Amino acid sequence: MNRAGATEVSPTDPEARQMMTRHGVDVCCNCHVAVEAGNHFIVSYTVDDDANDYGSVVPLARGSKGLLGEIEISADRGHFSLQNLKALSELGMKAYIPSARRGRPD
Repeated sequence: MNRAGATEVSPTDPEARQMMTRHGVDVCCNCHVAVEAGNHFIVSYTVDDDANDYGSVVPLARGSKGLLGEIEISADRGHFSLQNLKALSELGMKAYIPSARRGRPD
C-alpha cells in the first residue's frame, strides 16, 4: 500500500473505495453518465473512485461536446464548484448547476 500510495485496498475489487451511500458506507465506484435531452442517449460516461462528484462534470462535458457540438449542461449540486463553472464557461458551455449550499431554500 505504501508503494502504491493507497490508503485502502478492496480484496474483491482493487479499483473500488469506501464511500458514503444512502445505505451507509459501502465499497464501490462512482459512475457518471451524460445523456442528451432529445432522445436520452448516453453520450459520455466516467467511472472513478472519487468519493465526491466535483471532478466528473468537466470530463463528461468535454466528451459530450466532442460528440454533440454546442451543448448546455445541467447537473445536480454535487457537481457544484466555482472551478467547474469556470472550466465549463471556458469551454463555451452554459452550465446549470445549483449551489452546494446545505439546507432548504428560504
